[in-house]
Amino acid sequence: MRLDKILKGVKYKVINDNYQYNFRSLDIKGIVFDSRKVKKDYLFIAIKGELQDGTDFIKEALAKGASAVVTESKIGGALFKKALFLRVKNSRNALLVLANNFFNNPAKRIKLIGVTGTNGKTTITYLIQKILERSGKNCGVIGTLGVKIGKKTIALDNTTPSPIEIYSFLDKMSYAGFSYCVLEVSSHALIQDRVNPDNFYAAIFTNLGWDHLDYHKTIRNYFLAKKRLFLGLKKNSLSILNADDKCINDLRCCCGEKVVTYGLDKRANFYASNIIQDDNGLSFKVNYKKKSFKVASNLLGNYSIYNMLASIAFCLEEKISVKNISKALKKIKVPGRMEKITGKHDLFGAFVDFAHTPDALKNVIMSLNKITKNRLIVVFGCGGNRDIAKRSKMGRIATELADFAVITSDNPRFEAPEKIIMDIEKGLRGNNYKVIPERKKAIHYALSIARRGDNILVAGKGHENYQIIKDKKILFSDKEQIKLCLKSKRL
Repeated sequence: MRLDKILKGVKYKVINDNYQYNFRSLDIKGIVFDSRKVKKDYLFIAIKGELQDGTDFIKEALAKGASAVVTESKIGGALFKKALFLRVKNSRNALLVLANNFFNNPAKRIKLIGVTGTNGKTTITYLIQKILERSGKNCGVIGTLGVKIGKKTIALDNTTPSPIEIYSFLDKMSYAGFSYCVLEVSSHALIQDRVNPDNFYAAIFTNLGWDHLDYHKTIRNYFLAKKRLFLGLKKNSLSILNADDKCINDLRCCCGEKVVTYGLDKRANFYASNIIQDDNGLSFKVNYKKKSFKVASNLLGNYSIYNMLASIAFCLEEKISVKNISKALKKIKVPGRMEKITGKHDLFGAFVDFAHTPDALKNVIMSLNKITKNRLIVVFGCGGNRDIAKRSKMGRIATELADFAVITSDNPRFEAPEKIIMDIEKGLRGNNYKVIPERKKAIHYALSIARRGDNILVAGKGHENYQIIKDKKILFSDKEQIKLCLKSKRL
């Protein structure tokens, strides 16, 4: 693509004189911000990150054949002879525009639905996709479980990937005939200009809990990051808000003309009543616009009701039939979200869940308490190099709400597991816990002490099939460990 088309809408200054007159006709074959991915005739955008500055990798990018460089740093010298240099005020913001231009504005060709909030994002994207597919509409997903384009799944490093990846995936979905894409929008992505709120057809807010304060510093800053999505929406975009969350009023006033709410309170536009829960799932009545219908699902917990209501609200606003919604939700399973792991026994239950925030852990424990006949045993840890303040909170929740807790390692990264566990122990109450740093041993111990009527919850990693130790991903799956233990356990 010609460089002048890629630069449309970007304010820049050419900083090497030899390119002043002919740079616009440069033919760019690709755009990247990772110097390792540079190929001949690529455009390299130097991004300043938390740990590294892309400016330090310009030389490498040029050696690999980059024909143009976008940077916000002041540089000069012999490098100018090797490529075109363009200076911008903010390279992250420029990257967002450049990527959109390079892939021919794909969000105009597909309905993009953004889901933000502390908990529930993955489940809602999954539910919306399944409902739309049941209705004969192709819907892609970008988020924690990866990129889903039809039957193909592509793994991701981040919940919300880079603008280049997002627009590339939207472009592929569009050309494959997809009408919709549901995207998990993290607070980091909003702060770091990975998404443009103006691109969204609809946006959903789940809730605000305690998370990522290592990055945002205060809960207020964390909320303001989430709020950016709704502040930037077009006036005719649809906003779907959790009416029972404390942020509802602050969010509602910044949305466009189309706002609907969901919740358990009758004041919501879409609300649930007649809720029934047991070991096999839940059922409830959906009430909206003086109409109602019944939904039954094998999902568990009040938080699942919120997730389903958000998904139902969007789909009903899209004129999806009640019949298709009900059928799609009836037997749905979301990987690693209150997922029951079955074995050749019925003495006790074993569940995995991705809960890794205080609110999420509290919700999943409370939900399991309602269906547990005897004891609830919880296995959990906290991630390293992440929000330290939530560790003690999660320790207190586990020991106050569960009958027994096994404290273990999660993804320690560059922290010592013992140090993370010490932080968790600061919030523990009573003596109803045991510390077993090795996660495999912790899971096997929890199942070894299980008795008839107990439920075991292994929380924190859910669908993940690895542990991050230092900078390595080690193959490890909570689900597989439970299955191995159930297989070998004498029942």
